[in-house]
Amino acid sequence: MYRHEKYGCATVSASDVEQWCNSRKVVADNEDKPFVLNYMIVADSVDPDDQDFKIVISTRRLLSNLTRSKMVQTDSTYKVV
Repeated sequence: MYRHEKYGCATVSASDVEQWCNSRKVVADNEDKPFVLNYMIVADSVDPDDQDFKIVISTRRLLSNLTRSKMVQTDSTYKVV
């Protein structure tokens, strides 16, 4: 099986990312199911250097742990492409 058949198209548009984020904004009853807290997408140009997006994902359990913590650790990936 080819990768394209298994995973679909390798190209993702800004509107695809926005749809993905919107479909995952609902906070589930499951404490460990991730959801999108917030996102920002700027894609006013076709030039990748002029585009920007940020997505914040968490779980209910991780957010509840904040009440017992004095610091927060975050992680990000820069220039995925």
